[in-house]
Amino acid sequence: VAALVIANTFQVLVAQRRRTLALLRTIGAKKGQLYGSVLFEAVVLGFVASVLGVVLGSLLMWGMCVSDIMQEGMRFNFSWQAAVVPILFGIVVTVLASMGSARSATAVTPLEALRPIELTDNRRSSLTRAIIGILMVVVGIAMAIFSIWQVQATNGG
Repeated sequence: VAALVIANTFQVLVAQRRRTLALLRTIGAKKGQLYGSVLFEAVVLGFVASVLGVVLGSLLMWGMCVSDIMQEGMRFNFSWQAAVVPILFGIVVTVLASMGSARSATAVTPLEALRPIELTDNRRSSLTRAIIGILMVVVGIAMAIFSIWQVQATNGG
């Protein structure tokens, strides 16, 4: 679900910057440079968001352990793997989710910079993206139902 949100966000970003990307093409930017710039932005945003997530999640867990919300005997134990793995995973997911938008950024032609803004192409989301989104929602609901069933089975109810 997070990958779909990220992909949608990058699709909106590229659509909003379409005219700017066309101007860059007009002054000589290559398709690979546009592709690389979108992926570089994805790496930076993925890194910043992942670091914030790790820091805020760690602070939340530390606060819960200090305030005795957690069960007796549980303590906060932080390791470098608990920080590095989510950060790397966040960067990879963000880059993978932004690749479609980066590919569409390469489709911008220099002539699009000369067109009036109201005549630029506004495409709807593809059928593939809709199908993947629906499948992800169904899988998420199924996993939630399965986990509730597992909790009830282990608690004897």
